[in-house]
Amino acid sequence: MLLVVAVGACAAGIAAIVAPHGDAVALVALASGVVLGELLELEPQHGPALPLSHAVVLVLAAVATLPAFAITVCAAQLAAAVVRSEANGHTRVMTAAQRVVTGLAAYVVFRVTAELFHYGNGRAVGLLALALAGLAQIACDEVVFAGGRRGLGRAFHGWEAELALLTSGVLMAAGETGIGGHGIGLWGPLIFSVPLLATWYSFNRLSSIRATYDQTIRALSLAPELGGLVRPGHAERVAALCVEIGDELDLEPVQLQHLETAALLHHIGHLCLDDAEVLGRPADPWEVAEAGAAILRATEYLAPAGDVLTVEPIRRNRALELVDDGRALSGHILKVASAFDELTAGSPQHARGAIEVLYSGPGYAYDQDVVAALERVVSRRSSVRA
Repeated sequence: MLLVVAVGACAAGIAAIVAPHGDAVALVALASGVVLGELLELEPQHGPALPLSHAVVLVLAAVATLPAFAITVCAAQLAAAVVRSEANGHTRVMTAAQRVVTGLAAYVVFRVTAELFHYGNGRAVGLLALALAGLAQIACDEVVFAGGRRGLGRAFHGWEAELALLTSGVLMAAGETGIGGHGIGLWGPLIFSVPLLATWYSFNRLSSIRATYDQTIRALSLAPELGGLVRPGHAERVAALCVEIGDELDLEPVQLQHLETAALLHHIGHLCLDDAEVLGRPADPWEVAEAGAAILRATEYLAPAGDVLTVEPIRRNRALELVDDGRALSGHILKVASAFDELTAGSPQHARGAIEVLYSGPGYAYDQDVVAALERVVSRRSSVRA
C-alpha cells in the first residue's frame, strides 16, 4: 500500500508539472485512490467483499467526462490487477473487468439521473444522483455474489458495510465538487475518507475475531473424535454437507451459520454423559442432543445452534414434534446429514446405498424433501469429482 501511495504521489507531481491547469492532477490522484481502495475491502459476513474504491469511483463520476472516467478507471484497475494479492492471474483479470463494468454502470446511472433532474440545481438532486450511482455499484456486486451462490436470496439485515461505503462515497464526491455551492477539491475526498477507513479497520478486526471464533468451534468439534466417540472427520463432513443442503433448500445465511455450528458440535454432549459401561446401555441420541444444547445455550451467541440440536422429530416415545419456526428445517437437515455420514462411514462409494436407506425409512424419521436435496448435493459432488 505504501508503494501505491508513493507511486501515486510521484505521478501526481509529474502531472502537475506537465499539465498544471487541467484536471490531470485530480484524475491521477483519484486513480491512485482507486488502486489503494482495491486493496482495502469491507468484508460483511453474509455478503460480497466491497472495495473502498467504490467510494472513489463516485468522486470520479462526479468530476470526469466519460472518456476521462473510462481511461482513469481502466488504468487504475490494470494497476490494481498487478498489485492485488491473488495468485491466480485469471482471477485478477476477471476482478478488474468486473470493477470496470461496475464503475461504468455507476457513471451511467449518475449521468442519467443528473440529466433527468438537472444536477447542480439543488442539493437533493445531487445527493440522489450520487446515491443511485453508489447503489448501482453495490447492486452489481450483489448480483455477482448471488450468481456464485446460485440464488438471489439474502436476508434484509447486516447491511452496515454497504451503508458505510455508500454514505462515505457520497460525502467524498460532494466534498470534492460541492452541491449547490463550492467544493473543496481533493481535500473533500481526503477528509471524508477518514470515517470510511475507520470502518474498514473495524470490519478488519471483526473479521479476525470471526476467524478466531470459527477456529475455536472447529477445535471443540474434535473433542468427541479424540475421545473415540465418533469417526474421525465426522463433524467436518456433516457440517459441510449441512451447509450444502441448507443452501439447496434456500436457508438464510444466518440460519446456515447456526446450522453449521450445530453440525460441528452436535456430538459435544457426549462429553457430559457417562460412557456405555456406566450407563449399562449406549447413550440415547436425544440425551446427547439435550446435553449439547445445554452447553451451547450457556453462551448467548451459540444459543441458536443449541436450539437446532433440540429440534428432533422423534422423541423416545416416537411421537412427532411439530415446530413451526425455521429451526425445524435445520434440525431435519442435521439429522439427515449425520445419518448419511454414519451410513457411508465418510466414503463416497457408499453414497447411493446410504440415500436408498434414508428414503426407505419412515417419513417422520427423515424428511423426504431434505433427503431429495441431499441426493442433488451428492450428485453434484460426483459430477465435480468426475
